[in-house]
Amino acid sequence: MGFDGVVLAIVISTIITAIVSWNKIRQLSGGLRININQKLLSNFTKYGLSSYTSVLITYLNLRLDQFLISFFLTLDQLGIYMVAVIVAELPMKLSNAVTKVLFAQVASISAENATTLTNRTMRIIMTLATILALLLAMIGSRIIILFFGSEFSDAGIALLFLLPGAIFFNFTQVLYSDFLGRGKPQIGIYTSLLSFFITLLGGVLLIPALGIKGAAITSSFSYIIAAIIMLWAYLRTTKQSLRQVLWINMEDVKFIFQLVKKISKKKYNI
Repeated sequence: MGFDGVVLAIVISTIITAIVSWNKIRQLSGGLRININQKLLSNFTKYGLSSYTSVLITYLNLRLDQFLISFFLTLDQLGIYMVAVIVAELPMKLSNAVTKVLFAQVASISAENATTLTNRTMRIIMTLATILALLLAMIGSRIIILFFGSEFSDAGIALLFLLPGAIFFNFTQVLYSDFLGRGKPQIGIYTSLLSFFITLLGGVLLIPALGIKGAAITSSFSYIIAAIIMLWAYLRTTKQSLRQVLWINMEDVKFIFQLVKKISKKKYNI
């Protein structure tokens, strides 16, 4: 069925997963009955719409540079740029792995403990993201040529301009999860909107002149600006210093080693 088959397979798998999950939850809970609480539904809807709006704008911003490239440049340039994006998004996956858990934790503990948890998460994630980005800056071009071929060698240049933005993107993700847990999803809307318009304006100005390099510069700049605004809002809300949020310390290093050791024991039953 070609492309239609891919779409159909995703839809079917999602429906089956939902049905199996619902049945499993019903068995574990001893039965579920739908009962609508109007006030709770209203509160959830307001909160959910604010949260979803921010996520939607962020997603559109992540793909806006690609839409602009397809408009101003050729499809082969878009393909080259997409390869650079795939590699550059690797450091972003670090924050994706912890944001849902962080949100749940922040929502269930005191503001002081939430700040401590978010600070440590930020310090560790940013350190790991920076290390990974530096590693990709050194060998990213070789990885691209190895897996995609020499025809995509120009993606290596775009990658270098995308990596700073990839590091700062983690700022936004981690801190937004903290704000979600504190019941302040609207902050994400403001930063996402600003980042979106920066990408739009910068893309229109730079892509026709600089090609995919212009798209990469614009994307990185928009991510950095959004991260700075989110960080400013977080520091103002929590009364923390920049050093407390970003500068990794020996306690964090010990925590990482203890976590790795704990995971290894579970995995290999040591």
